Amino acid sequence: MSCGACFNAGATCLGFDSLHGTDKPRSVARHLEERVAALELELAEIKSRNSNILDNVDSAVERLASRLATATAGPTGRSRRPESLLPLDSEYFLSDSPVPPFKGHALDGMKPAEPAVTTPRPVEISSIPRHVVDALLKHYCETYRPQYPSIGEEDLYRARDRVYEGPQLIGYEPFVVCITLAISSNTLVHIDEQRAATTTYGLWATAVGHLQQVGTTNSWERLQALQLLTHYGFLNPQHVSVSHCAAAASRLALQLGLHEELPISMQAELSSEILNTRRRMFWNALNIDAAVHIVRCEPFKWSKPEILAKVLSIHAIQL
Repeated sequence: MSCGACFNAGATCLGFDSLHGTDKPRSVARHLEERVAALELELAEIKSRNSNILDNVDSAVERLASRLATATAGPTGRSRRPESLLPLDSEYFLSDSPVPPFKGHALDGMKPAEPAVTTPRPVEISSIPRHVVDALLKHYCETYRPQYPSIGEEDLYRARDRVYEGPQLIGYEPFVVCITLAISSNTLVHIDEQRAATTTYGLWATAVGHLQQVGTTNSWERLQALQLLTHYGFLNPQHVSVSHCAAAASRLALQLGLHEELPISMQAELSSEILNTRRRMFWNALNIDAAVHIVRCEPFKWSKPEILAKVLSIHAIQL
């Protein structure tokens, strides 16, 4: 390729190669210029594509982190129902607990006397005066919950409000209200044993009626229910297999990763209340499981992964 002047003069069209300090045929220089331009365009396209890939990766990581935090940290997080999940109202969880072994013969042939109670009839929450429910829940929060804080106090009262707003409500909210009322009503034994047993067993029957809908799609609700069942079973072992419920709660806490602290980047996106709830639920699962082993005179050792969850202060546990 030549310019017009060189073509008319019949001379070779030359261009100056500044890199080597020599003259080069213009056709070669033009070819190299076009090649450089093409390579620059290709490089710009590659940079743009890589930038888009990085943006997509960052976006995917952010979405995954948000979904993981929601599923394992927040009470509203929902996860896919595992196919092998046993319903909470199955005999595996609701069979009676075996009697702990005792040494000696002092208790041979003796069975603890239980008040004569007929088959309990379910007690509808709406049939109980609101001030009585409030008194029993207050007693639960002040007396029983500090020992085994299976549910947040605000969550419990929120469930109570929903039950009174919708008497036909089924599932998680009526269950947690009934089971905590049943735990609390055990205190009435020292006043009137027969009446306390009738009230407790009636509330228990109502709670069991809601169990089939609890923890089927929400792992967080299932963990709370297992811990509440174990707590109730400590007081009424004839209704609950505490060893099965406590062990299931511990396994679920591990599956949800509650024994570990979330990455700092994820913690920054969550409130301190949610983070402390994760820690509280893990330590409660561990304490309940240990208590079951102690009552059954069995050794207890946490042989799973290293525990990294922070230990909460008394104030944080009470929230």
